[in-house]
Amino acid sequence: MIRKLFRTRKRKALGGLLGFVVLLVTLAACGSVGNSTGNTIESQQQNTDTTQIVTAIPLPDFGTSQIRQDLIQVEADQALGVKATAFAFQQGDPNPIWTCPAEGLPLPVTDQLSNPTQPSNVNANGNGDWNTIPVGQMDPNGIYQGDGSGTNVLCLNAQGIPYVHYWEGYVDAVTATAYWDKTTAQIVTVGSPVTPTCVIKQSSSFNSDNNTTTKTPYESCTIPKADAVTAQP
Repeated sequence: MIRKLFRTRKRKALGGLLGFVVLLVTLAACGSVGNSTGNTIESQQQNTDTTQIVTAIPLPDFGTSQIRQDLIQVEADQALGVKATAFAFQQGDPNPIWTCPAEGLPLPVTDQLSNPTQPSNVNANGNGDWNTIPVGQMDPNGIYQGDGSGTNVLCLNAQGIPYVHYWEGYVDAVTATAYWDKTTAQIVTVGSPVTPTCVIKQSSSFNSDNNTTTKTPYESCTIPKADAVTAQP
C-alpha cells in the first residue's frame, strides 16, 4: 500500500514537471512566432501603405533641373578658370584683411589632384586570408596631404601674373571684377561678371558592325571674351 502510494505521488510529480517544461517551450515558441509574425505583418502593412502613398502622390517628373544646371555652371567656372576677385576675412573684423583679383575660384587646402588613398592587400592572420584596406597615398608634390582649414587663392598682380596667397581665415570670392565698399561694408562688382556659356551638343559614334550611328548628348562650356581683371579702386 505504501509502495503504491509512493508510485502514485512520483507519477504526479513527474507529470507536473513534464507539464511545466512543455508550458515553457510552448510559451517560448509562441513568443518567438508572435514576434516574427508581428514584424512580418507590420512590414506588410507598411509596404501596402507605401504603395498607396506613392500611387496617390507619385514622385514628380521634371523635364529639366535648374539645380543641376547651376552645378554645371559652378563646375564650369572651376574647370575653365574664370577671372574672379577674392576677399579674405577674419573673425571680429567687418573689413577684409586683403583682397586681390584672382584666377579662378579659391582652393581649399584639402583639395588634391590624386586619390588620397590606395588599396593595399593585407594578410590578416597569416593563413592566406587577404583583406583589402585603404592606405595613404603620396601626393605628386611628394608629401601626404593632411587636414587643414586653409585656402589657396591664385591672385594676379598688376601685370596679370599669378601668385599663390594662402589664408587660414574665411575667403569670399566672386567671378567678377569687384572691390570692397567700406561705407556699405559689402562687395561691389564692376562691369559684367565672367560666366561660361554652356550649350548641349551631340557626339556621334559609328558602329561598323551594324552600320549604325549613335548620338550621345553632352554639355559643352566655354568662356566668353571678358575684360581683363583690374585691381579694385
